[in-house]
Formats: sequence, C-alpha cells, structure tokens
Amino acid sequence: MTYPLTKSKGVPYVRGIVNGVCPFTREDLLSLFGHCKFMACFETYFDESGTHDTSLFTLLGGAVGRRSSWLAITGQWSDALRAFGVTHFHSTDLANFYGEYENWNEINRQRFINRLLKILSNEPLIPLFAAVKNDTFDSVCQEFPDFPITPYQFCCEWGMRSVMLLAKQKKRIAPVAVTFESGQQAKSPYMIGFQPAHLSVSRQRSLGIGRVNFADKIETIPLQVADLVAYETWKEICEVASGGTRAVRYPLKKLAEKNGWPKGDIVDETRIQEYLFLMHQFFCRSTG
Repeated sequence: MTYPLTKSKGVPYVRGIVNGVCPFTREDLLSLFGHCKFMACFETYFDESGTHDTSLFTLLGGAVGRRSSWLAITGQWSDALRAFGVTHFHSTDLANFYGEYENWNEINRQRFINRLLKILSNEPLIPLFAAVKNDTFDSVCQEFPDFPITPYQFCCEWGMRSVMLLAKQKKRIAPVAVTFESGQQAKSPYMIGFQPAHLSVSRQRSLGIGRVNFADKIETIPLQVADLVAYETWKEICEVASGGTRAVRYPLKKLAEKNGWPKGDIVDETRIQEYLFLMHQFFCRSTG
C-alpha cells in the first residue's frame, strides 16, 4: 500500500507510518508479548546484507524480542561459539568456509548452524526485514541529486517504521531500544531522522522508540542473530527475484518453523518516491 503525504510535526518517517498497517499477526503479538502485567522491555537488532556493488537487493534484517530473551540467547550463543572454537558468527564467512571457518567441512557447518538455530527456537523472537531493489532505488534517487542517501540508509528508515508499528500495538511496553551494526554507512550524517539527539525525550517515547545504538557485531551477539536473519532473507529474495527454483535454504526454513517467516517489505518504486520526497524536504530544512 502507499502512504498519504499528510502534514505532521517531527521527523519525516512519522508521516509514513501513522496510518500504516501493522505487518504483525495476532499470533506474532501473543508469542512476543504474552500477557504482560507489567511494563515489558523490548530490543531490536538490525544488520545489513547485499550492500556490495553487484547485489540485486539491499536488505536490512534482524529481530525484535524481550530483553530477557536476548540475555538468554547471548549466554547460550556464547557457549556455542566456545564449543566450536570461534569468536563470532558471520553468515558469509560460514557459507564460504572463510576466516575462522577456513578448515571446517560441511559436517562442522551443519552441526554449528543447528545448534544456533535451536537456541533461537527457544525464545519468542520476531524476525524483521526491509529491502529495496538497487536499480529501482538508484533510478528514483536521480530525482533528488542533492540528497545523500544510500539504499542501506533508506532500509534503516523503513526498518524503524516496523518497530514503531509494533510499539503501537501494546500499551504495556517501554519504548523499544534499537541497535544497528556499527559501520560507516550507519554513521552517515544523514541518519538524523531517528538519532535521539534530534528528538525530544517525550517525542521519542511517543513514537515508541527507546535508545538508538550502534554496536560492534563481534562483541554484540544479538547482532550476530541479525546477521543470520539478514543474510538468509537476502539470499531467498535474490533467488526468487532471479527466477530460481531452489528450495528455501535450510537455516531460513528452520528459523521460520519456530519464529515465523521474517516480517517486512520489499519497498516498491511508488513508496520509495513518496518517502524520499518527505525525507528530502526534512533534510533540506535541517541543513538550511
């Protein structure tokens, strides 16, 4: 669906999601929230995939869950890393037997990914994603030659939309903390749209957003979970878009069995145009 260019105070993405349709089903919400009698704390972690030059799509992927779930996952995931003699999980390296996985074989890889997927199946997480087709995005961007935004940065904005839609569904949750993998793209000056420094505390809370952080993936295990979601979702989208007939990859299929298919959007040309128009207006005002 498209979103009306309505007038609204605050940052531009607010206009895009105020009347948006929540992508989460009742079952999703029940598994995540349960029956909250007290204020619940949730955290979302995002990582990217497909940011290389030859990629068909750029995708932001991750998951939202209770803080207690992320703590439980972190402990068990750390144990798994130690048991397999690696310092961190990285999907691309594992898929290509690169880096710490250089001397592994298929049996090692299967045992490792099965253990990680079992850890995730024990906690109520909702996988998320936002994606754009790179040539479509680049074509639309030609309409805004003075606007410095990349497909990845756009996906970050769209991912925040999902977080806010989720936060709107329940009153008994604290503002949702969001963490992105730290990198030069994420730290671009453009990312003013949802930096806490550009929002009053009351405005930030009214949108359902808590802290917005950037962290090192090697040191932050929930970002390694986000890496898995992002990579597997990106691989599936690229396979379908290219007309492939390969079966769904094993990690994504197993993840979906317990945590559901990733909830998200491949943003089409019309919505990209509308969104960039609003963000461009905001950017021009904020930079004078």
